Amino acid sequence: MDKKAKGVNTICTHIGELEDKTFKGAISPLYMSTSYDYEDVDIKRYPRYFNTPNQEALCRKIAALEHTEAALIFGSGMAAVSTALLAFLNKGDHLVVPRQIYGGAYNLIVEEFPSMGSSTRLLIVRNGRHLKMPSSPTPGCSIWKPLRTPYSP
Repeated sequence: MDKKAKGVNTICTHIGELEDKTFKGAISPLYMSTSYDYEDVDIKRYPRYFNTPNQEALCRKIAALEHTEAALIFGSGMAAVSTALLAFLNKGDHLVVPRQIYGGAYNLIVEEFPSMGSSTRLLIVRNGRHLKMPSSPTPGCSIWKPLRTPYSP
């Protein structure tokens, strides 16, 4: 395909396609397998490695739709939230979050992160404006703004 800007319909239809070399199908095949051969292969495929054919195709499609280099997919919102936070937080970092976040994320941040050496400051937010800013975090602070949820309209 040429390099000009593609519309959403074109991206959803063509980007990330898998070629059906066996039967020459017109659309990407779905691989129902969760187990793949590990002997004499270049890539050891496993669903938890995010590298099965279906996962890779979906990630390419999402990345194209979002105009990014790459994308990741997760089985739940909490898997995405915890992966993102654990990837960037280090021992001693401070996390500033709105108090009105999803309950599972709140529990992870307030109950579990302190045992890993991270601290949290809760920011009171109403109508998109903060009412009370916690004391200034130390340098290297991580700040996270959640997506809109029923708890953070």
